[in-house]
Amino acid sequence: MNKTKKNFFLKVAGLMAAVMMLTTCVVAGTMAKYTSTGNITGGTGVTAAKWSVKVGAGDQNDIAQAGFNINDLTWNIEAIESTSNVTDAFEPGKIAPGTWGYAEINIENASEVAAKITISCTLPTSSTTGLTFAIMDETPTSDNVAHNSALASTGFTLEKDGGDDTKTIYLAYKWTYAGNDEEDTKIGVAASTFTYASLSIKAEQVEPDKTAD
Repeated sequence: MNKTKKNFFLKVAGLMAAVMMLTTCVVAGTMAKYTSTGNITGGTGVTAAKWSVKVGAGDQNDIAQAGFNINDLTWNIEAIESTSNVTDAFEPGKIAPGTWGYAEINIENASEVAAKITISCTLPTSSTTGLTFAIMDETPTSDNVAHNSALASTGFTLEKDGGDDTKTIYLAYKWTYAGNDEEDTKIGVAASTFTYASLSIKAEQVEPDKTAD
């Protein structure tokens, strides 16, 4: 073997030795570091916010459930004027000239989001000019019975559970004593019944405001 071939084999052997040393260092470095792998157990990530709006005269039921009947309401009936010949003891559910009254409907937002409430109703009609029917969101008195049409067009907001989340609305009437005697008498002779038809209470979620705190 001549000197040139010998030098060539020496160079190859040296290169192979260098590669083996480098590989050993890399492998040693890889095997030496700490490594850990963990698995997160399955479960619930998020839960939908509760939606529950309740309505009733006493014990509220969910608005979507049947069971609330307007005939179950208790009417508070009083005389318009306090005179010696008028008593406050009126037959339950009976109205007459010279009286006014109201029934309460309680609405509660038990949700975890705010709710907008709108109320619409076909009010009773009467042939006498002295008899007025109304839906109101302020406590009725003998002087302020007037229908609030904004309850259907604009409505109101109930904050989420724990905030300003309850409101009472009122079905109210006022029948003046001095009115149309002929028509009043016809109503009394017929013992007419006045019906609040198509009473509807709608609740819808208020769209969240990204600028709110």
